[in-house]
Amino acid sequence: MAAFALSNRASIKTVLGIGLPKNATPITIVRRLLDKIGYELRCIGRGGKSSNRVRVYQVVHPQDGRFEVFQQWLAFGSQFLDISNRRQDLASTIVDIKARATDSGEEAEYIQLCLSFSNS
Repeated sequence: MAAFALSNRASIKTVLGIGLPKNATPITIVRRLLDKIGYELRCIGRGGKSSNRVRVYQVVHPQDGRFEVFQQWLAFGSQFLDISNRRQDLASTIVDIKARATDSGEEAEYIQLCLSFSNS
């Protein structure tokens, strides 16, 4: 990922406004990308010998209320999707009723529908 980001530094600067030096480390790149959306990286562990240094990082979520907003948005979206699915089911039922009436040779003067939406 670091090699890809470094080879596309100019595009990243243009699109995201993030400047990356030619010698940026992978952690620096990830930190700058996460910072753009309000997240952070925190070093939570170090280990290994000096020649094989290992660090463990944790993504720190922002505490700005975005998760509560997102939950509300999901609840609204799923409610809308449920209504949309019901309308789609209704539309396919109407097409099916019309097709059966036409196939049987009977001409239907009207089609009566009953819509019942519940909030459950």
